[in-house]
Amino acid sequence: MTCDFPEFPVEKYVNDDVKLAGRQWIEAKEKIKRAIEEGRSVVLTVTGDPGMGKTTLLNSVYNEMKEKAYLIYIDLSGKDNIAEPAWAWVEKASVNERIRAEAFKLLYENRRAIGYGTLAWVRREFGNWLSKKCGEKIQGALGYALRLYCLDYPRDLDGLIQFLNDLKALGKVGVLIDELHLSEGIMSELHRLINTARVPIVVTAVSGVIADLTDLPLKRRLMENKVELKLTQEDAYEILKAYCPDFAGELIRLEEVGNATRVNELLRAARSAFLEAQRRCEGEYRRDECMRAELAKSLLPEDVQEASVLLEKAIREELMRVAERHKITYVHERGKRIEDAGTTVDLYFVTDRSVYLGDVKLSNSRILSEA
Repeated sequence: MTCDFPEFPVEKYVNDDVKLAGRQWIEAKEKIKRAIEEGRSVVLTVTGDPGMGKTTLLNSVYNEMKEKAYLIYIDLSGKDNIAEPAWAWVEKASVNERIRAEAFKLLYENRRAIGYGTLAWVRREFGNWLSKKCGEKIQGALGYALRLYCLDYPRDLDGLIQFLNDLKALGKVGVLIDELHLSEGIMSELHRLINTARVPIVVTAVSGVIADLTDLPLKRRLMENKVELKLTQEDAYEILKAYCPDFAGELIRLEEVGNATRVNELLRAARSAFLEAQRRCEGEYRRDECMRAELAKSLLPEDVQEASVLLEKAIREELMRVAERHKITYVHERGKRIEDAGTTVDLYFVTDRSVYLGDVKLSNSRILSEA
């Protein structure tokens, strides 16, 4: 069974092939989706170290909600303002065509109310008539639909805000802002956007960005609904299961995998270990069994004797720590020779009623099964 680890575990902007796992990530996604579905004017902030899966989270939200809502996805990497990348996204053919199609449908259903009467019908087909209206005003309260159909807005922040508020009248809207950073232009525009656009806004940033904000009102808004992503063992295991369900249990036990503090580190270490085991088992009849054995070898300490001594010491220290609770009166400080049996035991301790002897053995599942 092969695993589907990414070759480069850094999420790219708008990726259709996304695997999202881990309790924190799933809960954050559901929170964002609810805000978009309910149309609440709220700011949701997701923070975490680089490589923690913030872009993956936004991509997952986008993929699940793109047919249900109008999502404006703004990547701020290398940008010094919000309006420019936002308009670049809006003008993409797929987004633009969908908005225009829905606006056209609404306008056509109300064509008589907006002035397309018999005389206009004789002179010009509705689509041509509507195109001629771009830049003008139409009768009634459907001016917003004409602006959306014509995309008739100045390409600046004021135009973006009006566009978003108009778009909300057409359907559910969400703004996804990725890679927020401390640029004066970005911060000033974000503040205005939050205060005047009546749509849910999701922001991702590395943890230090929010902490270093000097605009206190903006900082307060960004902190109202903040989620900070931190990799736990539980989440790490769930993430590994999403990419490699058959070997997640073996991989999470590897030191370099289990000690990872970021998602990209976790996936990089797991992929490396998996590929090495796969290489060693190339051509084996029972390949999966071979790979599990190879991964298990990585769990063995380099110096088994030294590790055994350390384990014995740790057990004795624990026995002494719980001595009073379990009525232990004596713990021998090293291996004890039992003359009657002609042997030495690793552990020797005494309670009020009994003497306990024990040995400490480091092994693996193969050796134990053969014992």
